[in-house]
Amino acid sequence: MNRAQLYAELRELIGNPDANDVTNKQLDSMLVPALEWLAVKLDYSIYTDTRFQIIADKGEYLLPQTFGSMIFVEHNSIRLTPSSIFEWQRDGTDYRNSDSGTPREYAIRNRNLVLFPVPATADVTTDPYLTIQYIGSARPLDAGGAPGLSELDCQLLILRAAVRYCRTHPSEENAFKINGYNEEIAELLPAARDRAQNAIEEYEPSLAVEVDRYRGAR
Repeated sequence: MNRAQLYAELRELIGNPDANDVTNKQLDSMLVPALEWLAVKLDYSIYTDTRFQIIADKGEYLLPQTFGSMIFVEHNSIRLTPSSIFEWQRDGTDYRNSDSGTPREYAIRNRNLVLFPVPATADVTTDPYLTIQYIGSARPLDAGGAPGLSELDCQLLILRAAVRYCRTHPSEENAFKINGYNEEIAELLPAARDRAQNAIEEYEPSLAVEVDRYRGAR
């Protein structure tokens, strides 16, 4: 569904206001927050950065503004193990003052990626970049519509944008529309989340427990 179609269907849901009264720019102010909401609900906006630069003896790095939640971190084609600052502190790991070496684990604190141990010069010389893949903000609308969003899920985008418009233009009629559109969103969202989480019909995901230990058991 291209951008013009998004505008047309959204206009229909909000009562076909005159284009001079409600411009496409104003419609964008409804569609963009709806895109961000949908990105959180469906985790559909995935970014892969193969040139996330690291520096010798530096352990913390600011993540991109588009970052939401991490999928994986790799260095030199080796997947790092996810951890947390709390876990390191609990186990007595001095991640701030550790000897440099090959990064094995990572944590996220606020909007910073924290590596343990800090990268050694030899490791940075071998490969000065991480590959990070993360779920992030929705990509901006373009002429083709909403990048990364399927035709099926565009209806959720339009409905959510229509709810936002009706909330910012309160009236008895719009209150009635809000209730109806929210009901339709509630009906469509579970199937959309199922598609996002398991897009291969013949594949049934299974639970697997993976344990990585670099320190002795307590």
